[in-house]
Amino acid sequence: MVFFSSGDDISKEWAPQAVKSGAHAIDNSNAFRMNPEIKLVVPEVNGHLLDENSKPQVIANPNCSTIQLVVALKPLADAFGIEDVTVATYQAVSGAGLPGYDELLQQTQNYQDMDHEPKAFPKQILFNCIPQIGGFSEDGFCSEETKIMNESPKILGLPDLKVSAFTVRIPALNSHAEAVWVTLNKEVSKIEFINALGSFEGLAIFTEDYPTPLEASGEEPVFVGRIHQDKHNKKRWLMWVVADNLKKGAALNGLQIAERLFS
Repeated sequence: MVFFSSGDDISKEWAPQAVKSGAHAIDNSNAFRMNPEIKLVVPEVNGHLLDENSKPQVIANPNCSTIQLVVALKPLADAFGIEDVTVATYQAVSGAGLPGYDELLQQTQNYQDMDHEPKAFPKQILFNCIPQIGGFSEDGFCSEETKIMNESPKILGLPDLKVSAFTVRIPALNSHAEAVWVTLNKEVSKIEFINALGSFEGLAIFTEDYPTPLEASGEEPVFVGRIHQDKHNKKRWLMWVVADNLKKGAALNGLQIAERLFS
């Protein structure tokens, strides 16, 4: 078994060679995620795909913000069916790697200077929010939004699911948060909604308080809080989804894939 977490080009070159040599290749890049022949896996959601073929293969680890979203959506899809999903993300600087993490810390140390030259981000991150993660395409979506919209239906096994995403970088050090609007196929009560989430592996539900990125950092579950019904559509529900993007959003999910392969 080989873990790849070093970028698309290296993964494209070396992951197939690892497979030819008899190893499973678990890849954390974007290189293979939307390849229809490659499995894109979140074990709690579609881990059964790993049981279908145990021979060496490339297995794609999804985008960090996609992972926490689909863990929260899967039990709802199974219990009630989902018509569409809208998500706005609030993503920590650790998602940009060590340069992004260090840039926020450095700017914080000189917080009285209100004019910082950005390097890891397109604009100053201190005391700011940046509505761009990755480059923009001609349709106005940035690459992070496209990943969420494309990967989620594939992982959930719902190719016709409509997902709309808007991603924002915020000056939090770690853990991503998401405001999610999900339209179900039928009307359900709040108790039914919460019970569906509460019985699902990998989720921790807040019924009174709500989770924050600071509290989720270093933790393994995907946290869900602020569950409430839309005032204009009784089939639509709102929820707040938070997870450590370096753990469940990356390393932990990869380890869970490996555990599933070799259990």
